[in-house]
Amino acid sequence: MSSETTIGQINQIDNVVVGTDAGNVCIVQVDKKQALFLPSSSFSIALNPDAKEPCSITAISAAKQRQQAVAVTDSGGVYLLEALYQNAHSTSIVPFNVRENSAINDVTHLQESPCFATVGASPVAQLKLWDPRVATKDGNAVVAAFKDEDASVSYTSVAAHPTDKHLVMAGTSDGHVCIWDTRQGQVKNRSQKHREAVTSLCFGSTTSSVYTTSSDGSALHWDFKAHAMKNDNIVSYYDHEAFVTKCKVAPLWETPPGVAVQANDIAVPSDGRADLVAVAYEDGAVVVRDM
Repeated sequence: MSSETTIGQINQIDNVVVGTDAGNVCIVQVDKKQALFLPSSSFSIALNPDAKEPCSITAISAAKQRQQAVAVTDSGGVYLLEALYQNAHSTSIVPFNVRENSAINDVTHLQESPCFATVGASPVAQLKLWDPRVATKDGNAVVAAFKDEDASVSYTSVAAHPTDKHLVMAGTSDGHVCIWDTRQGQVKNRSQKHREAVTSLCFGSTTSSVYTTSSDGSALHWDFKAHAMKNDNIVSYYDHEAFVTKCKVAPLWETPPGVAVQANDIAVPSDGRADLVAVAYEDGAVVVRDM
């Protein structure tokens, strides 16, 4: 599920984009001022209505300041939806040629750009950058593909840096958090603080704060500015020295002993307030902390 920024300052209407395991994308409008859903303005569209078996949508990313979203599926599908917030008839669906049939686990738009990044399980599709503006006739819009040094690792989650379009943070199936510099095409650094797969990650209102969740049930706060630095350079928060000496990692709350319930997703307010962090768990619980 992905939420777009507020449209209109008078009626305070939000468009919420929801993907289902039946391959449908649902647009739900919400009146934030009245705290009401607007069913008469909501609609649903099928990504691939002619498919013999429906695909399950694993992630959606909405482009800021654009009526666009990208949906990815467990069968490796990548779909661009344009004119998304008007109605089902005006929405166009553009499928991209992925060339691999392995699952794509997550997608994120790069900062202030129509370009987006996807992560998946295939060794040739661990991290890919896409640009819809350069799509070829066969639907291939991949402009860069990166491989981890460990080809057996699946990439399970991804988040673009909120101010630097060249930095991407990704989580792996073995509990690592990796910082990619897309200009160099390599991992700037990596650290393993989760015992199992990183299911979700996001940046706080300050780019030195990162929040992650895992299938082991833990939810962590990464503080990359926990100690003084010689040069206050935003990129240097994520270099090797920052990971080793300046990154403080602490649980948002203590994980219950025994078999922990999987933490599926984590989010902070879209208006830039990082004082609230919400974590959704597999058993339906949602826990919110005032930071």
